[in-house]
Amino acid sequence: ASTPLATTLGGTQVLVNGVPAPLYFVSPGQINFQAPYGLASGQIATVQVMSGSQPGNIRSMGVTTLAPRLLFFVSFIQGGYGVIVNNTDGSLTLPTGTNVPGFPTHPAKPGDVLTVYGIGLGQTSPAATEGLAATSSPLESVSNVKANFGGGFSSSPISATPAFAGLTPTAVGLYQVNVTVPALVSVGAGVPFSLNVNGQQSNTVYIAISANGK
Repeated sequence: ASTPLATTLGGTQVLVNGVPAPLYFVSPGQINFQAPYGLASGQIATVQVMSGSQPGNIRSMGVTTLAPRLLFFVSFIQGGYGVIVNNTDGSLTLPTGTNVPGFPTHPAKPGDVLTVYGIGLGQTSPAATEGLAATSSPLESVSNVKANFGGGFSSSPISATPAFAGLTPTAVGLYQVNVTVPALVSVGAGVPFSLNVNGQQSNTVYIAISANGK
């Protein structure tokens, strides 16, 4: 409901190396928390749940500088389509006829500017602080990002340099990449899309692209 994120929800905490971490969600079977930016790459961090005054067991968590992952739709949309918004009209870049309540949907076209959402792109400049909402002035950006459209067994992807890559203003831990669809991009109902962040490859999601955006 507000930021900074609380470190206690429903009487529950998650301790990372003994320090309470910001919490997104707590339920009897699942807890979503944000790992601190200050964790050192390569270390094994400890994770422990505290429910009231009752400590849970301690588990280990590997830490790396970057683990870029693009968000994709699950359950009601099949096919691994990315959470990608066309800035031209706020539509979702899904095949024609896909029904998403409250959103127009249609393929993107060359020249459209897209916003692609993901997580795990690492520390920003200026530096972000866990639990705090990202700012719009200044923007908290990530460097050395390439967006890859298409590619497969018979073709190589077309790379594009984003106009912006970094944390989404007002959100916590959510990243966005603003990129223009290249002129020579492959078209189809499921064009592969991925990111390369400072040498680290993301997962692949899919985007609908047509010559005329219909």
